[in-house]
Amino acid sequence: MEIGTGPGIDEQEPPKGDFVVSATGLVSRTLSVWGRNILTFIILFGILSAIFTVVRFFVLWMIFGDPGSAQLLMGYMGTDPFTFFVGLFTLMQIGLLPPDVMNTFVSVSLLLMVVSMIVYAVLVGATIKYSIDDYGRGQAHMGESVSVAMGRSGTLIMAQLIVGLISAVLFAPALFYMLLAPLTIEALTTFLIVILVTFILVLYVSIRLAPTAAVVIVEDKSALDSVRRAFDLTGGQFWHVFGGQIVLGIVVLILDIIVGMFLLGLTFGLGWIGGLLPVIISGLLFVAIPYVFQAVLYMDLEARDLETSQELW
Repeated sequence: MEIGTGPGIDEQEPPKGDFVVSATGLVSRTLSVWGRNILTFIILFGILSAIFTVVRFFVLWMIFGDPGSAQLLMGYMGTDPFTFFVGLFTLMQIGLLPPDVMNTFVSVSLLLMVVSMIVYAVLVGATIKYSIDDYGRGQAHMGESVSVAMGRSGTLIMAQLIVGLISAVLFAPALFYMLLAPLTIEALTTFLIVILVTFILVLYVSIRLAPTAAVVIVEDKSALDSVRRAFDLTGGQFWHVFGGQIVLGIVVLILDIIVGMFLLGLTFGLGWIGGLLPVIISGLLFVAIPYVFQAVLYMDLEARDLETSQELW
């Protein structure tokens, strides 16, 4: 498949039917691609992502003057419009920061979100490109992957903004209700129902748009067309995609816990440094896995879509 010009046929690429797998097959093949390229992914995504995490931490430390506060606030900083929105919503709910500090945090978080979107567009795109080449053709090149990702980073960012905007629109009613509703038991009950419905809608949209970044990288469509294509690919495949993501999440969580417990034992007593190191090292190892999964998922969905088209003929 020639990635630079969109979908095509490569003599080295296996038949499309070979990429059609079950939900557990998506996970096993993801771990296979990740495992045999783990050093590449650590360099390609992990190290750069870890460096950026450290930079964000020190920026917060310098602004708020306390490493503990910086580490806590990092959990509420979004890397895209939706997670930015949710982070602020959560902080408002728990009342963790006074108004003046909250205003500063919003400004800093917004700036770092923009930088994050640029950085992660390249990292995500390069990881997906490399994974698709390795999985689909059995050969991949880091330099080419980074080059393609940089060339399509603008489209990736726009696609991410579209997806984030859709999620934010779905989430907005819950926020407005929280801000405007009276503090009564009836209002709280209604709010919980609104939150539940919002969660279901956001989950559905996130599953249907899961392969968006892979579509941008492989098919070189515009941001809006990539979102539409992702929605089309996942048509009738919601539970297949959702099941794969659930299984992957469980597996990665188990691996992360094992590694985290081991590292905490080694870094116990080091204070905030001991709390930060396991996060950085876990990021080095596991941060690329969701994007490897997206590459495997795209190949699966594309093959299913091709089979359906052939059956119609």
